[in-house]
Amino acid sequence: MKRYDKRMLLLVILGVMLLSAKSIWLDPVKPENEDIRRYSQYAVLAAPFHDGEVPPPSGLYTYRTVNVVQRSEEGKTIIVQVDPSTNRLTEVTLQGEYQAKVRAYILYVLPVKHITLEGGVTDHGNTSQD
Repeated sequence: MKRYDKRMLLLVILGVMLLSAKSIWLDPVKPENEDIRRYSQYAVLAAPFHDGEVPPPSGLYTYRTVNVVQRSEEGKTIIVQVDPSTNRLTEVTLQGEYQAKVRAYILYVLPVKHITLEGGVTDHGNTSQD
């Protein structure tokens, strides 16, 4: 292998390592309070259906919430979350209006899609879009 080839290989390996660190440790949202944590979890559950795609069963395609913003303190947002004791979906009402950005990853590190969710579940069980 020539000297130039070794440098390029080293740069590619360094780039993959930096992308992996960014995707795993810097991208996921760090919740400030319980409501933001709940909405973050809801966003990860709703993103595949909001986008019109369901992740393949192989587990190579994952979703992570990268940003959650409380747009307004007025109003209410109804979301669903998994109840750990029964493993069933339950409705939860949060005070205020929320917006989340979810990023889809292949192999946990390569970002391929950005999805923005606003609001919560409507009366018909579908995620709402503003």
